[in-house]
Amino acid sequence: MQRSAFTRFSTGYHEYQITESFPRCWQKFFTQRLIQHSTSVRVLWRLTVTASILLAFAHRQLHKSPSDMAIDDLDTPLILAFLNTLR
Repeated sequence: MQRSAFTRFSTGYHEYQITESFPRCWQKFFTQRLIQHSTSVRVLWRLTVTASILLAFAHRQLHKSPSDMAIDDLDTPLILAFLNTLR
């Protein structure tokens, strides 16, 4: 069962409220947000690879498939642990 993400965050300019599933938010980020802003193919490829590595790491740490993850699962300790593995 997919959990619905309900998160508020601010970029300094805009406040966002997310009420969709994590996989849907992730897909929208890549298919709408980045493409609408004319992001280069090279940057899209790098982001996709990095996202895949992050989700694989999160899967190993959380024992959840990416489709079962919520945005809140990608918390600060998890991201810091992921970044430490990249050193």
